[in-house]
Amino acid sequence: MKKGLLFLGFGGPRDEDEIEEFLTQLKGEEINHELFRDVIERYRRIGGSPYYAILERVVSSIRRRIRGAEIEYGVIYGYPTLEEALENLEKRGAFQIVLFPLTPYRFHQLLKGIERLHKKAEELLLELMEADPWFKDPEYVKLWAIRIRESLFPKLKVSLLFTAHSVPQESSTPYLKDLEATVQALSNLFPDIPWNIGFHSWREGWVGPSLSEALKNLKKMGSERILVVPVGFVFDHLETLYDLDIVLKEEADSEGVVMERVSCLNASEDFLNFLTKRVYDALKK
Repeated sequence: MKKGLLFLGFGGPRDEDEIEEFLTQLKGEEINHELFRDVIERYRRIGGSPYYAILERVVSSIRRRIRGAEIEYGVIYGYPTLEEALENLEKRGAFQIVLFPLTPYRFHQLLKGIERLHKKAEELLLELMEADPWFKDPEYVKLWAIRIRESLFPKLKVSLLFTAHSVPQESSTPYLKDLEATVQALSNLFPDIPWNIGFHSWREGWVGPSLSEALKNLKKMGSERILVVPVGFVFDHLETLYDLDIVLKEEADSEGVVMERVSCLNASEDFLNFLTKRVYDALKK
């Protein structure tokens, strides 16, 4: 039986023309003009998101490295949709398909997306399998640890600020537990360095603290230099390039704190090697 592999991404707009539809999908309701203009301005400030370019480089690389399986990607919000990607695999003769999220953390929208795929698979008479999550994989933790260590040396008296997207408190499991496992594993590798975690897009009733509050908490602890580690994201996109590199950097400057950021894993060679092994193991099962 021919196997296939479907990478699941969060998605987003490819350009300004897709922003309104993306926000409507994300919010589940018609968006107001003020929010629409604000998001457009954010994308313009960063010169557009590199998300899809990175995603497609990753998928293309894995296709070259893995033989004997059809490989596609779909996104929860945007195009190609998860269902379209599954249909493409079926058309190419794959009937046993591994679902491989391009995130180690099991957040609510991802789990709902997987439910959508199981429903679609029943229609197409496909067999789905889910790759194991990798938030505790020592090799994944090592990817971030290497980047932290490279950024620390030879700087002294630095603190770490781990960041990830916030979620509603009522739907924070298992996402928060997964994320905390990764952060704890990393903090254990740097036991003498103070750290905190801050959440993007925090609001009342959502998991906190906010990025701003986390930054101020580190300053209160005496931190004069902060290294931001966006461990909640594998690819750079609006959340890192705007929320961190522009907004949080401006706040850090106003607080008299030196802020630097670790790059996301993106399509780096070591991350591609990690993914290749995980994909190979998932396809063997």
